[in-house]
Amino acid sequence: MGMPSLNTIVKYWEAEYEAGRPTPWLPTFEWHEPECMACGYLAESWGNKDWSKAKLDRCHIIPRAFGGSDEPSNLVLMCKRCHEDSPDCADPQILIKWMKDKPRLILGKFTPETWKSIWESLDQLVADRPKITGTDFAKALDLQLPKFSDHFGTLSQGTWLAVMDAACASARDLVESGEA
Repeated sequence: MGMPSLNTIVKYWEAEYEAGRPTPWLPTFEWHEPECMACGYLAESWGNKDWSKAKLDRCHIIPRAFGGSDEPSNLVLMCKRCHEDSPDCADPQILIKWMKDKPRLILGKFTPETWKSIWESLDQLVADRPKITGTDFAKALDLQLPKFSDHFGTLSQGTWLAVMDAACASARDLVESGEA
């Protein structure tokens, strides 16, 4: 049996995800857009859902040199650069950790820097107003989200940061005005 197609590999991982077994390296993966499973490089133009034409390599989780199979469960899709940079090791956890820790390249994927900015906003909110509860913040978030829009079906990092900043300011205003 030869190597499975790109579509077969994607369908395998999508089925795993939908069955409640999400992969640790794909917390925000876009199944409908052909992209590198490690860095998020968009391998095809926006809106092209045809994985078979994507410029992605089939990469072994456990390399053949260590007895890894060509089954979809042992394959992920990566751009050429990530495939060349990825660790080849008998322990699959090494590659999984590498993929999980790899910064995402495209908008809509939350990099560590984005999460840090979001948490800094929340930390400032907590420091400024110890009276603001989670319920207050949720109410403020509900008020702010309709003012923002997605871009190609997802909120970009910049949008999320703006939403969080607006919600923090709104939560402060709600508490100060007594409307919380």
